[in-house]
Amino acid sequence: MWLDPALTSPYKFYQFWINADDRDVEGYLRAFTFKSRDEIKELMGAHKKDSGARIPHTALARDVTARVHGEEAAQRAEKASKFIFGAMEPEEVRDIHPSTWQFLSSEIPSFPLPADFGPQSPVLDVVQSTGISRSEARRLIRQGGLYWNGMPLSSAETTAGEPLKAGVYWLRIGKRNNYLFTHLPENY
Repeated sequence: MWLDPALTSPYKFYQFWINADDRDVEGYLRAFTFKSRDEIKELMGAHKKDSGARIPHTALARDVTARVHGEEAAQRAEKASKFIFGAMEPEEVRDIHPSTWQFLSSEIPSFPLPADFGPQSPVLDVVQSTGISRSEARRLIRQGGLYWNGMPLSSAETTAGEPLKAGVYWLRIGKRNNYLFTHLPENY
């Protein structure tokens, strides 16, 4: 773990803190934040009620990342984390600012799109560039495990549609495998 963003990106820095072990998070809040005892007690109480929400972990990650990398980087890292781990509604995905997409392109695998790829192009044409075969993609579609721009694919014949902001398309395979496909307009 480095403080230099060239060695540990703000997103990876944020992820380090948010993935802290439950047994360590209270100590980390005491050691690495300026939160009061009452605030920490409240965060830990919320954690006992709903440990899956990772409320103290999020507070820790947000606080430390903002102090080390700045508020804007912390906001982008938090939004990217919500995006990557599926905590955003598909409508919210459409409103993600282009700078967040640019930020994400350095954190998750990104591929250029063929020059002739457009809204009418089949999604499966680019899915294969991730190493997934057409037959595997069809199986994932049947099982509901292939998402395009935040929406589950319902058919192997689905076309790309309009790109998200910044000219990107987002593919999610399962819960954790995310890919960006960049198709920047000439005047972008």
